[in-house]
Amino acid sequence: MKVCILAFDGLDYYRVHQGDYPNLKQKEYGIVDISGLTLKTPVLWGSFITGLEQTQHKVRFSWKFLPQKIYDPVIIALERMADKISLLNTASFFKLVKLVGLWHTKDDYARKGVKTIFDYARKPVAISVPSYNQPVEDLWLMVKSDLVKSADEKKLIARYVWRIHYRRKKQLFEELTGDWDLLMVWFPLADALGHLFGFDEKLMKKIYNELEGIAGAVRAKLDDALILINSDHGMKEGQHTRYAFYSSNVKLGLTRPRITSFFQIIVSAVCGELGEGGAK
Repeated sequence: MKVCILAFDGLDYYRVHQGDYPNLKQKEYGIVDISGLTLKTPVLWGSFITGLEQTQHKVRFSWKFLPQKIYDPVIIALERMADKISLLNTASFFKLVKLVGLWHTKDDYARKGVKTIFDYARKPVAISVPSYNQPVEDLWLMVKSDLVKSADEKKLIARYVWRIHYRRKKQLFEELTGDWDLLMVWFPLADALGHLFGFDEKLMKKIYNELEGIAGAVRAKLDDALILINSDHGMKEGQHTRYAFYSSNVKLGLTRPRITSFFQIIVSAVCGELGEGGAK
């Protein structure tokens, strides 16, 4: 069975539950248990793709080697340096200062002998999966959306976020027609704009309607695949919450699943061992 994973970063369970979003909710949906995990995007998606707890996959946050107390002042200093360059050239800046290798990638899992969901698929497609294969533009966006302050700069970053989003959306629908058995795509829209404009309800509704539209279009194109919609955490007033969300177009019979629980479901599906109600 094919598996398509729409990884909607920051999609909040309560916002979906209380809204009119049938394509986000699908046949089964609920809260994901992320207790005991650091509320950091790379950590949470690391647990999702490996099925391991944070202490096992050892992804602590974005950077591999720097402790948090050193990371904070270093990244702020680098952000100020990068501000002297056009926002669209920040990827080149990161390559210039050779920081790209400090982020977690799929090679780190292989080096540690940790298998991900992609290792069990014959023809996997991973589109910008955190702590696996994110492009530099996404990595910088994660940093930038946390640090930006002025209203004008927020608007500039927001335009950049939407530009990346539409490019990612186009890539997803191009890949859907290809030859794959596991496809996972990460959309940071709700998270990035949530950090920037957490109190803007009109914008939040626009974001959720956009993600609802993507989910609906994917469901219309895939009638023979397991479609999982997952978030790594929720989002309220610009801050991460523990109300992570999941939904499935197949009844899995889950009750508040752990974020690590989806690993076995995905592996079972790509190996042809999943039916209504869960793994055989």
